[in-house]
Amino acid sequence: MFRIEESKGTEKEFNTIASILQALLPDTPCSGAELATESRSLSEEDPQHQWIGWLDEQAIGVMTAAPETWQRAAGRFNIFVAVLPPYQGRGWGKQLYEHGLAQLAHLYSVSEIFCETRADMTRGLRFLTDRGYELYKTTCHTEYWVANYDQETKGQLLQRVLDTGVQIFSVRSLMETDDDWFTHYHAMRKEFQADMVYPPTELTQEEHWQQFNSDEFYDPDMSFVALCEGEWAAYTALFRSPSDPGLFWTTLSGTRRKFRRRGLATALKVRAVEAVQEAGGVRIRTDNDRKNPMYQINVNFGFEALPDALTYQKKV
Repeated sequence: MFRIEESKGTEKEFNTIASILQALLPDTPCSGAELATESRSLSEEDPQHQWIGWLDEQAIGVMTAAPETWQRAAGRFNIFVAVLPPYQGRGWGKQLYEHGLAQLAHLYSVSEIFCETRADMTRGLRFLTDRGYELYKTTCHTEYWVANYDQETKGQLLQRVLDTGVQIFSVRSLMETDDDWFTHYHAMRKEFQADMVYPPTELTQEEHWQQFNSDEFYDPDMSFVALCEGEWAAYTALFRSPSDPGLFWTTLSGTRRKFRRRGLATALKVRAVEAVQEAGGVRIRTDNDRKNPMYQINVNFGFEALPDALTYQKKV
């Protein structure tokens, strides 16, 4: 018999959900501890909800729902529905979806829903389009294998930028030497994020500080800043995957307007790859909108394309 239970956020439940996601996306490492950390990053006022679908004693599917935190707006939610491959096409994903949406509508005034799938998952694409979702954005995922790193060629790119007087530091070192580091950090991110294809909701410095301190994945030793003419000019940040020590994720990169087209982004890319190499990393993954110049920088650097992530949107 098929039944749906709401997760209480226990370690066992997070592990169950991770096992479903890992079976659906075997090339993307995932662990219960990682999912628990992501869930804790949301505020108590805007918690994540999860419903697990059980067929007798076998967990076969999950639906998650949480407020949109990148472009925040009242009533805007992200959802995700997954069913183990052997159990797809039997209507259980539909039951999970309808149950989760009904519970969400009972708790909140829902006005807009976003759901992500991959370009190579035809069943997921059909599931969304059949329910009136429309394509909102395409995100290009790429991967770089550290074994392909050519220190001589890439090192010249970094040295060329350093020869102009640019300095590159880890955020950790700047935290230790500059009492006003977060003011500079906030101003830099605020400027380049405003120019993104899909810019995030602007945060005050206080809100940004609270977000920074709640980010359990942030690694100041793997985050780098280019100082140009004494100013915080460009930035890149990575963190090690908790479920695959050989994998590092790039979370955010950008350059302030007046410092663009000077090779800073590529120089930071070289420094980041060398840091991953020093840390024993095997590969780096990142994602960009195809219209973002950083996407082409990554391709030129040697990042290889993975299946695109497609975000679909539905007005409620």
